[in-house]
Amino acid sequence: MPEFDQENLLSWLRLAFEARNQGRLQEAEQHYQDVLQMEPCHPEANFHLGVLAVEMNEAVRGLPYLLRALEADPQRGQYWLSYSEALFYAGQHDAAKEVLALARQQGLQGEEVDVLAMRLEAGAVHLVCNPGPALTQTHGHQPAARDIAALTALFSQGKLAEAITLAQLMTAHFPRHPFGWKVLGLAFQQAGRDEDALPAMQKTAALSPRDAQAHGNLGVVFKAMGRLQEALVSLRRAITIKPDYAQAHCNLGATLNDLQRPEEAEKSLRRALQLNPDYADAHNNLGLVLDGLGLLQEAQASYWRALKINPNLFQVHSNLGNVQRAQGLLTEAEASYRRALELNPDYVEALCNLGITLQDRGQLAESEACYRQALVIRPDDAQAYSNLGVVLQSLGRFDEAAACLIQAVQLHPDRADAHNNLGHTLHGMGRLTEAADCYLRALQIQPEFAQAYSNLGFTRLVQGRLDEARAALNCALQINEQLADAHCNMGITLMELGLLAEAESSCQRAIQLKPDFAVAHSNLGIVAMGMGRLEDAAASFNRALQLRPDFCDAHSNLIFALDMVASSDIATLQAVRRQWDVAHAASLHQHRPHLNSLDPERRLRIGYVSADFRGHSAAYAFGAMLVLFNDKSFEVIAYSNSAKQDAMTDVFREGVTVWRNIFGLSDDVVADLVREDKIDILVDLSGHSAGNRLLVFARKPAPVQITAWGYATGTGMSAMDVFFSDPVFVPPAEKELYVEQVRYLPCALGTFFTHDSAVINALPALSGAGITFGSFNRLVKNSDATYAAWAQILCALPESRMIIKTEALDDPVTRERVIACFVRAGIAADRISLQGKTARDQHLAAFNQIDIALDPFPHGGGVTAMEGLMMGVPVVTLRWPTIAGRLSASILTSLGLTDWIAETQQQYIELAIQKAGEVQSLAALRKALPVILANSVIGDQARYVRCVEHEYRLLWQEWCASNP
Repeated sequence: MPEFDQENLLSWLRLAFEARNQGRLQEAEQHYQDVLQMEPCHPEANFHLGVLAVEMNEAVRGLPYLLRALEADPQRGQYWLSYSEALFYAGQHDAAKEVLALARQQGLQGEEVDVLAMRLEAGAVHLVCNPGPALTQTHGHQPAARDIAALTALFSQGKLAEAITLAQLMTAHFPRHPFGWKVLGLAFQQAGRDEDALPAMQKTAALSPRDAQAHGNLGVVFKAMGRLQEALVSLRRAITIKPDYAQAHCNLGATLNDLQRPEEAEKSLRRALQLNPDYADAHNNLGLVLDGLGLLQEAQASYWRALKINPNLFQVHSNLGNVQRAQGLLTEAEASYRRALELNPDYVEALCNLGITLQDRGQLAESEACYRQALVIRPDDAQAYSNLGVVLQSLGRFDEAAACLIQAVQLHPDRADAHNNLGHTLHGMGRLTEAADCYLRALQIQPEFAQAYSNLGFTRLVQGRLDEARAALNCALQINEQLADAHCNMGITLMELGLLAEAESSCQRAIQLKPDFAVAHSNLGIVAMGMGRLEDAAASFNRALQLRPDFCDAHSNLIFALDMVASSDIATLQAVRRQWDVAHAASLHQHRPHLNSLDPERRLRIGYVSADFRGHSAAYAFGAMLVLFNDKSFEVIAYSNSAKQDAMTDVFREGVTVWRNIFGLSDDVVADLVREDKIDILVDLSGHSAGNRLLVFARKPAPVQITAWGYATGTGMSAMDVFFSDPVFVPPAEKELYVEQVRYLPCALGTFFTHDSAVINALPALSGAGITFGSFNRLVKNSDATYAAWAQILCALPESRMIIKTEALDDPVTRERVIACFVRAGIAADRISLQGKTARDQHLAAFNQIDIALDPFPHGGGVTAMEGLMMGVPVVTLRWPTIAGRLSASILTSLGLTDWIAETQQQYIELAIQKAGEVQSLAALRKALPVILANSVIGDQARYVRCVEHEYRLLWQEWCASNP
């Protein structure tokens, strides 16, 4: 037994270290045993004896030594790790995991702990369940050359599972040799297991700090995991070690591009290509950078260079397709994507890009097939779900679209574009609050998302929240001034705010950015019409139709504008309506039998369809039908096509039998709903005005279909059976010009002023200050001939003045234009008072400021004339040859006030001058008019409704008789 002293103990330890380092393991073991004879619990000697036993593939023999070392010094983290590792090699896998878990509970942590934990999890499966290949027995500190060669061969042949198993064995037996770790990391990476690859590559880099490839590989894995800053550090370290390392320069460029640092990325990639001009991946990555910089032709050239080097790079074919699509080269893009898919049929990105291209070409069914195939290959692909949702929305399959987009955001909650697309679909379904929430979520994720701001602005516009709409659209344009959609939406928002000149500029900017933007041309027409420029409006609507012949709303807008053109005639206007029917509606007629009961006397179900069940001028004409109907003989179902609601909406909702919101529902869905509701008579309350659902009527969902009241000028539709009018509105001789059967009511317009209680003041002219004329109609109705006639009237009555009140006059430019019309005719500007939009009670009270209302022409007043009469203000009107110019004449005739109707423009001027001279008669009439109106068939709302219901019954009886 050796003599015990500290000097001998240290000497034997040194001898043991030297022997072990030189591979003389048995000699090293003997020296450690000598130490233990002197000090049996010596922690280092026990530890090294245990480790030697493990290295000699005798893990069971090494366990007692390692346990004694751990018991002697439990603060040494390496003792815990080696003991756990030895238990694992001894086949005691659960015990190994328990020891490592206990070590972690006591605070042990770090890279080696994580690596060992990974090996325990992965190695348990491979070593116990599938032993796989064995290593050559060796007593050194590095694997045998034949094992290195075998592992290299497995990896090179793509036998990743076997390579991983052998690499794990190698790292277990030679944990401080880098080769096994390096191959293990690469094999995991190629198998798509980046989380497993990372610890192995970190270990490789730690064991080989001067190995540029090890740091480069680690950078690639960091990049794949989205840990871009760490990727930069590793790749730059690789380049520091090996400045001519082209692959590291290439990967650094790709990482910088992902970090939105394209200029630096381009520099790195060009350096890679200096080092290796035939480096296809570098050409591809440079193409991606140039594409992001908007240098599309240069990007395309880079992709072609990559493909010249290697024509079989499917990703490059797909990237080339992306650049071609961005340049509008859709045929070429499609070919590139299809080539990518020939090379790799399971390439989901190419399938999705091909789907987008086919969608851009209008091949929606083929586009849908691409996305569905992508989801077969990769069922959890959020982008494919998002794209499929967009194309399904374009196909009008909103429920399916929403389901796909919800799936997309569930799979990838942080995808801003998916939230934006879902919002767009929900908007189309009329679910505006949810749509706005989606846009706001997209903006939380991506605050600079201009399209989401634009879409949010449009949703707020439709909701009637105009200030919020304008703010959102301003944000969109601050981010991207080139966004045509945002300019287009801003145009309508500004128009709704009464800022017509600014609205016009916004629409024009949208068209400048996107000349084939049909919606922008149509919106420009709407703005021009609001400014009274009918020829410009018609030109814009015609341009929209040239760009999109199926744009039925633009076609309706054109009809609306032509109705106000002075040179139009009834025959031409009805012919234009018939053209609309042929272009958009006639082919939709569903020749399905109506299964309604043929009992002619039963309780009937009447459906009313409108976007104006609110405080809208049209509602004052038809409102009584919804609240004063005979509920013993009729049920009333209201189909509301608007997101805007107010107090009058509540009145209608409470008055009808059933209220249905159809805003956002497709025409087919609404038509089916009408059939399910067993509607007997379906009534259109919009005609060709905004928000109409004429394409629902085109499908003939009800046995009898009528157009009436809200812009009742005839639809021209073969599916519309009846047009309610009166003999003044449509003289008997003109009935044959209409497609619909014209049925007469006492008056084409009804009244619904139950809740208006404005006080009527004395006639202003009694003050001796002269006559005050007024016109409160929409400005678009005021033709040049109208302004000329008004100027002649004012010129003939020097003490007179005029008030013009309408929403469009909130716009300063429009005010100047109107004043200029009078000044050019010699009327001083101070004789003209211009007023803008006010609340309903203030609007009615404004009639107290005028003595006589002057009707515009060729499109006269309707509800506005009725409001004036209710407030004691008579109206001078010119009966025009077209239907739109007979509204006031119809009302005045029903009230017995035909002496206020002129037949020529000269007579109109003379009549206004004559009536202005009869101040006492005007004062008497002011008091009498409300009574005259109330006692008339149109003022007596209940009586008017009974007349309408009588027509309903007759029409139903006729239908029953014709369908035995």
